[in-house]
Amino acid sequence: MCKAIVDHWRSRPPRRGGSPTGHDNSRHHVGELIRFFRWLDSSSAYRWQMPRGLERVERKIQKTDGERRLSAITKDIYKVEELAELNRWN
Repeated sequence: MCKAIVDHWRSRPPRRGGSPTGHDNSRHHVGELIRFFRWLDSSSAYRWQMPRGLERVERKIQKTDGERRLSAITKDIYKVEELAELNRWN
């Protein structure tokens, strides 16, 4: 059940308008859930134990296609001739 809650926020559920929840918002929720589960596990006020393996559950937040395109490295690529010219001056 705990893994399912974390997975729910990892998958970025839709907002009211239908667009996915923001990346940072989902990351925040996942972090808060893990901290809450740790606290609940360590608290003597509740008889709850953290499920085995929950610490190792995948936490990476999924990116939309648009976010993947924006995060791609956009370095200039040099031609062989340009590299040769740069190398000649070193």
